[in-house]
Amino acid sequence: MPSSYANHNKPPLTSKPSSCPHYKIKADASFGGVTTYENIQFINFKSGKTFCGEDQRLIRLNRFNADYLPAVKFTSTRFENVAQETLAYLFTPPNEWAVLDDCGQFPCTGPLNTLIKFERSTFAGQITPLRTESNFQIIASNDENSGNFPTCKKVTEWNGYYCNNENFAMLTWESLDEDKLTRIITPIEIIGMNLTTRNVINTFMDHMWDGFYTSMKRLSRWVSIIQAGNGMMYELIYKGTPPLRQRFNLKSDELPVIIRIKYPKAGVYIVKDLNGKEIVANPWDNNIK
Repeated sequence: MPSSYANHNKPPLTSKPSSCPHYKIKADASFGGVTTYENIQFINFKSGKTFCGEDQRLIRLNRFNADYLPAVKFTSTRFENVAQETLAYLFTPPNEWAVLDDCGQFPCTGPLNTLIKFERSTFAGQITPLRTESNFQIIASNDENSGNFPTCKKVTEWNGYYCNNENFAMLTWESLDEDKLTRIITPIEIIGMNLTTRNVINTFMDHMWDGFYTSMKRLSRWVSIIQAGNGMMYELIYKGTPPLRQRFNLKSDELPVIIRIKYPKAGVYIVKDLNGKEIVANPWDNNIK
């Protein structure tokens, strides 16, 4: 199960008993985080069903995580007698999330932006998956987005896609305006200018409480899988006016990406790095449309 990180000012390892289930999400997902596994062995997962007839998968998602599942990276993983259908199952956000006190008009989109990378994998035994490349990725079944990345093929048993694309990256960004908990500007469309990808993103779920009632406050923070690389360009289309102050974070293997945002009013916008230092603008290019 990919890890989940939440902003709750508590230690990652519990020091006292917690209410069940222990993996339930009770706070907004964090802005970053990457989960890494090294030298893991999976042996004799020969069927998608256990001896008792229950579903069996190596990788599942936390069914309570509606917001953000950090990218997962497996290195030097050994699969021995592992069947195709047992590798993963990535659930689709349920329609039950599409209510006013959770995600609003449509389900939250965190699970649809799941990225699991495998590097230097090996396969052994009489039972193997249909494809046994050493480097591959598994992403969620978000057809308008996932289905239009190069080399990605849908795998029904996983409710996901199998890909050979080492340029995948996770883009996270958020509003820093004072109304970041009360103004909803989703859905946000992320349109690939070099590809035919289209990703529709929702704001985080409402995790706050006022007594017995939800607070009707949702953090304006978003996440999307994209393909990075020189010249790769994406356009962000907000339902409402874009926030005046935003923070962006790109999780990639040193690959860049260009983000375009159309603001309704002309003005001067300053780009700063993580340390707050202004990034000097490049010369104006009249050829860009």
